[in-house]
Amino acid sequence: MDEKGVFVEIKPGKWERTNRKLMESAITLFLEKRSANVSMDDIADKAAVARRTLFNHFPSKEILVLRITSPILEGGLHYLEEVNRWEYVSIDEIINLFLYLWKNHGSNLNLLYAVDFEDFQDLKDLHGKYVREYMKAFGKIADWPAELDEKKKEIAILLFKVFVNILNALDGMGDLDKRFNSAMKSMLSGISLSAG
Repeated sequence: MDEKGVFVEIKPGKWERTNRKLMESAITLFLEKRSANVSMDDIADKAAVARRTLFNHFPSKEILVLRITSPILEGGLHYLEEVNRWEYVSIDEIINLFLYLWKNHGSNLNLLYAVDFEDFQDLKDLHGKYVREYMKAFGKIADWPAELDEKKKEIAILLFKVFVNILNALDGMGDLDKRFNSAMKSMLSGISLSAG
């Protein structure tokens, strides 16, 4: 607000712009090569900043990776913790989780496949908690086809591994929610038919 009481748009300062540039460079490299194959030097070079600048913003690769990926996992974890308070869960809630993540993080969800969680202890712990909550919610599905009970865990993992690819393919086609819901349920129906 200026001296006349008028709100003034504050543009991000140099620190924020550099921070964003570093994170975007890291994301690009992680998606191209996986996190294990990207060094801090690679990120500094991609962002066209001095190595010292990178380390002023992110003292370690783990802190950088955490800063980029933890909002995805924490958002999903919050959603799952709410769902897990219910006695029963519908498959629609799992599908809605995937849509919620997509709407909040978009193509950055591809990072879930590009980051080597095992290399970063704090991220490994957060990812582990997320997976446990996801599996707990999946275990509460009340409208699950009986013929798939023995394969529930494997199907839960499969759906988690493919949902981003399906959303990537459907992105920009219009009526994303309806198309994604139909794709996921068709896949489950096909699996159910092959099991029966």
